[in-house]
This record gives sequence, structure tokens and C-alpha cells, in this order.
Amino acid sequence: MLRLSCICCSVIAFLAMGPALATAETVTFDFSDDFATPLTNGAAVNTPAAFGNVFNLSSSGPNLGSAIFDSTPAGPNAATGDSDLLLDTGNILILQSNNAATQTVSGVFDTPNDSSLGGIMSFDFAPANFAVELQSIDVLDIDLGTTVAFTLTDSMNRTRRIYLGHNFTGDIMNGDIGMTTVDFGGAEQESPNIAGLFSDVTDQSGFDLADIATLEIEIEGSAAIDNLVFVPEPTTGLLMMCGLVGLARRRR
Repeated sequence: MLRLSCICCSVIAFLAMGPALATAETVTFDFSDDFATPLTNGAAVNTPAAFGNVFNLSSSGPNLGSAIFDSTPAGPNAATGDSDLLLDTGNILILQSNNAATQTVSGVFDTPNDSSLGGIMSFDFAPANFAVELQSIDVLDIDLGTTVAFTLTDSMNRTRRIYLGHNFTGDIMNGDIGMTTVDFGGAEQESPNIAGLFSDVTDQSGFDLADIATLEIEIEGSAAIDNLVFVPEPTTGLLMMCGLVGLARRRR
């Protein structure tokens, strides 16, 4: 631990000598937001179950909360009837269906299944204690019965809303691409599934992407997300990394 502390002190001393570029971090949902604790298929992950270091995660609407879904084609969900989510991107995040509540092991759904009624996933970055810039997120399975809206709110309560309409990614069971990466930078994006279909982006004046307080994802229908990419403000971001490495060492 002494060696780790010295490394962190050296990094901080280096930063004091001049500006540094922050490194993007990706929450893949294969691990918690300590980047060390594995998340299992079917795990219920609303805070405090899995997250709370960088963000708190909560959910609302007609569902059982956020859960982990293993998207490996030949994995544990291959025979569950959710083939439209088997895009082979590792763990993804869903809103668990009210019709699949059974937990043989407490805190783990026996059959992870995305709710056809949708709902809202809410990310609150208050635990981070540093400025957060959100860069992008992957979204999966926006088919004919689904829309998804992302609302980013900065620390001054100004918003950017990004709306993806019906069939934006399509369904892999229909031979469609089935997923896309949403760039939070503010430019409209064309659907990878339907030529001429674009996202709708609405900003409030002065919105600051580099100082995000919350992210809400409103799903109408069934869909999933993956790979939330964010950039911490440089100095405090590296302090965070030191803290998370220390946390990982203590858990071994």
C-alpha cells in the first residue's frame, strides 16, 4: 500500500507542474463502478447493490429495476427467448421484467429479461465528487415498438435531450444491426438501420457537457444499454483512479 501511495503522490506532483489530459473511462457493466468487482448474469444492480463509487443507479416505472444481462450468443441467456439481445458485447444493462421476478439466489434474477413496458434508468454522479463529462453510450434493440430518450442535466440544471425514434437500431432477429453508439456531443446522428432517420437533439441555453450531474434514460418498450463512456476532470480523475486501485487491493 505504501508503494501505491507513493505512485499516487508522484502522479499528483506531476499534475501540479502543468495541465494534463484526462483519460476516458468506460463502464461496461461487466464490473461495478469500482472497475474491479465482477457483475453476474441476472444481478439486480440498483444502488447500493453494485454501484455508488462514481454514480448511484436507480430505476422507475413498470419494471423490477436495473439488472445485468449476459449478451453472449451461446451464454446463459441463449435459450431464454431474449435472442434479440444476444449481440455478443458481454454484460449489458436492462430493466427487469415484472414477469421474471424469481430469485433462487437473493439479488440475482433467475431469468434476466428486459421489460416490454420500459421505464427509466437514472444515473446520479454525486458520489464522484468531481466534474464528469459524458461522451457516449451504446444502445441495443430499438425496434418497431421502442423509443429511447437520453436526458443529460448539468450542475446548473440545464439539459440536453437526445431522442431515438422507433426502429432506430432495428432487431438482429430481423437481420438488422441491432445496436448503435450514441455520441453525447450534441450532433444529430443517422440511424444505422433506416436511412434518413435521425436522432432529435434539444439543448437548453448554456448546457455544459463537461459538468454532468445526472443522466436519465427513458425507454418506451424494451431495449438495453452498454459501455457508458465518461471523462473525469483531470486532477480529480486521477485521484479517483488512485482511490479505486486502493479499493481493489483491499478487496483481494
